[in-house]
Amino acid sequence: MNLRTGLRTLAGAALVAAALAPPAAQADIAQPDCGRLEEWSAKLDPAATAQAAPGVTVNALFGDDLAQPLFGQKVFDWSDNDFRALRGWLNDCRRAALKRKDKDAGAHLYEAGKAARDAGRAMGRITRARALAQRQVDSLLHQRDAPEMAEILAIAQDALRGQDVAARVAAQPPAWQGMARQAGDLAQAHAILTEAERSDLIGKLEGRRATAAQAQAARQDAQADLNRRLAAIPLTRQGLGQLNSLVYDTPTNTMSRDELAAFNAAVQAKRSAIQRQMNAQQAAAEHARATQPAPAPELAQAVLVGDTVDAVSIRGLAPGLPFAQAAAKAQGEWGYKEAATFGGPKQFTTTGRQLARFKEAERRDGGMLLFDTMRGNLGKVTYIEHFTGPVDGGALGRVLVQRLGKSDGGSQTHLEWHGESNHLKVTAANRIVRQERGNRGFRSAMVVELWSQAYADYLEAAKRRCAELRDSPTGQLSANEKQAILFGCLEP
Repeated sequence: MNLRTGLRTLAGAALVAAALAPPAAQADIAQPDCGRLEEWSAKLDPAATAQAAPGVTVNALFGDDLAQPLFGQKVFDWSDNDFRALRGWLNDCRRAALKRKDKDAGAHLYEAGKAARDAGRAMGRITRARALAQRQVDSLLHQRDAPEMAEILAIAQDALRGQDVAARVAAQPPAWQGMARQAGDLAQAHAILTEAERSDLIGKLEGRRATAAQAQAARQDAQADLNRRLAAIPLTRQGLGQLNSLVYDTPTNTMSRDELAAFNAAVQAKRSAIQRQMNAQQAAAEHARATQPAPAPELAQAVLVGDTVDAVSIRGLAPGLPFAQAAAKAQGEWGYKEAATFGGPKQFTTTGRQLARFKEAERRDGGMLLFDTMRGNLGKVTYIEHFTGPVDGGALGRVLVQRLGKSDGGSQTHLEWHGESNHLKVTAANRIVRQERGNRGFRSAMVVELWSQAYADYLEAAKRRCAELRDSPTGQLSANEKQAILFGCLEP
């Protein structure tokens, strides 16, 4: 590299360095010439101090009587840039004094620079404290409206006035302790801020406090309205639906933690009250079902058709009817379904859905039919109905006697009528007479049995035949005879 190239490289580097160098501090104070700075620095007394701000002392060189006439501002109003600029001016003037061999002036300027550094540090803490107070106030001004904010803003105002707010801070709810302490910390700024600055911040807080108070009043009105709506919800099943709708429509995300807790507690209390009322109503209804006499007399009037035993039927079902027709009638007119059986009478009964409807609406299970057959025809028809309440046997008997005449026998629980061709027996039982799925909640029954004399003779003949077969030596019985004994010796 030749000299010219090297010079160009150095010049370029210098330009780059100059471009990257930080800009000189911009000062707001006036810049005296070196002569006036030398005169000012010569007045420095290391032991002399002045109060630049409440609780902040600096060297007397920076007191209002010495600094303000020279620099045009009180030190209290200086910025960090002002102190940096002053140190730069003092350093430049010191170099100039030393260059002309004025050691005394140089020493004075040097000591003044040290005093400027210390004063800048002291006042910097004040500046930062003032900025912090402003940030704390700004933070409080931008908090969301909440029940606690009006008091916290009032704490901040009184702290800026220099009042003791420690007890009020401690009295705030735990969730708001941090915010309350931030407001209370503004007491430290009371001695730092000017009266004008304090008044400005207190005024801003007052405006926000008024807004917070208005917002809080609106929130309280809304909460009161919500409580009124909650209280107006009836303690019914429909009320439970209204409560669920109210919970769904209420914007709980805008509530404070305490408001949300109170709302949830009120909702739960209302829900519990509704549930207790519904349980009480259900218990009362069940008690009424359990104590109100069963509608057995009315039902007997409805299902028994005919005025004499030989002419009577159970809604068209009577001995002698072909089983196929009886099954079709049971499944059609009666709406029953055939149940699976393993021997014994054929059974037709209500569906689960029908049972629930009958139990709710008529306090009965809807009944069942049992068909005993003889040579493909009905020999006996049995109708069983269970009830939720007790059966009044006396009332049932009076209805039947009025329809069929005086009974031919019976007891306190059943009555019998015997005709030339048919027999009828009606039993009132305050118990379950046939355990079936769905019997829960029922406590009584009415049993209507209608059979023919021919079926009675058929059963009697089967008994005699079985007795004869059992009296015969086992070794002499055929396989069919042994099987007949198992099935009651009934003829096919």
